[in-house]
Amino acid sequence: MKSKILIVAALFSIVFSSCKNESETKKTETTEVEEVKANFTAEFDLTSDKDNVIAIYYTEDGSIAFNDKMVFWSDIKAGAGFQKYVISVPDGTLPKAIRLDFGTKPGADKATITLKTLKITCFNKTIEVKGSDFFNYFAKNEKVETQIDAAAGTITFKADLKNKADHFYYPQQLLTDELKKIEI
Repeated sequence: MKSKILIVAALFSIVFSSCKNESETKKTETTEVEEVKANFTAEFDLTSDKDNVIAIYYTEDGSIAFNDKMVFWSDIKAGAGFQKYVISVPDGTLPKAIRLDFGTKPGADKATITLKTLKITCFNKTIEVKGSDFFNYFAKNEKVETQIDAAAGTITFKADLKNKADHFYYPQQLLTDELKKIEI
């Protein structure tokens, strides 16, 4: 009699443990097939001597025909230390070329801005640009005086109160190539 009870108990434990293992397998399978969204963001680590804005102009066809309908803005607050600013693009929008504008607020004085890093993230992949490497990713604007500090890894965009030059930067081929890689 005791042996029959032991056999029945063993069968129940085998059946219940296999069901438990099967449900655990289903849980891990469903968490592994997580949908990855475009969620394009640009995170700036910078400091500015005046309140102003950052703008990201973008195109979805990879051209550099930027316009005022395809742009996202973030306010910059003046401060002594570096601060993080994040521009998030709504899902479904996938920039294939971007232009950065620093300190372009209409009617505001130009600001001196020091950029430490720029991180562009999309599909959980990141392009990280140190400030000192900025011109590898963006074309130099000859009208704007800049100062690169390789030791600190920063670039400073100087305010030009005489020329009132626009602080905008078009993409270099390296940035365009990197943006193509992260969308795959």
